[in-house]
Amino acid sequence: MNVKEKIGYNIIDNAINKEDFTYLKNIFFDEVPWFYRKQTTGDETREISDYFTHSLYCDKQENSIHFAYVYYLFKQILHMHDIKEIRANLTFSKNKKIQTKFHTDVKENEPYNTSAIFYLNTNNAETVLFKKNSVKVDAIENRLLIFDNQISHCSYFPTDIRRRIILNFNYFDSNKK
Repeated sequence: MNVKEKIGYNIIDNAINKEDFTYLKNIFFDEVPWFYRKQTTGDETREISDYFTHSLYCDKQENSIHFAYVYYLFKQILHMHDIKEIRANLTFSKNKKIQTKFHTDVKENEPYNTSAIFYLNTNNAETVLFKKNSVKVDAIENRLLIFDNQISHCSYFPTDIRRRIILNFNYFDSNKK
């Protein structure tokens, strides 16, 4: 059994075709409005963990004109059946590498079984998954990280680029039993 099977994750590089990726990247780097949030995972200090978000879908409601396009691109890849949330997260560079708190995106009793992160740019702010063992997943543009949503994870603030943008998906995977 390899580490991916033990921890329960999958990585798809070049997840979407180049034209769609370029269009998607332009949307999130140049078009969408961003909304300030004080902290990433609930208990860091404001100075360290503030970030911006753009909600595409949350709690059975479309919140962005870009939801339909994002949903179209990822529905088949992710086997999305019932969606809790899809949002974009924007973090800015810090002068030192700062880790967020380990967390899960949904509560244990919720029916959503899968989380995914789609990286819109390459940077040194990797994602760390932890379930008895830990694994670091490099943030590489057009990479899709899919994992069981009960796996604790954290990320870092980048130091090598001005901004890190990811799409975060929390949903029910219709192929999981």
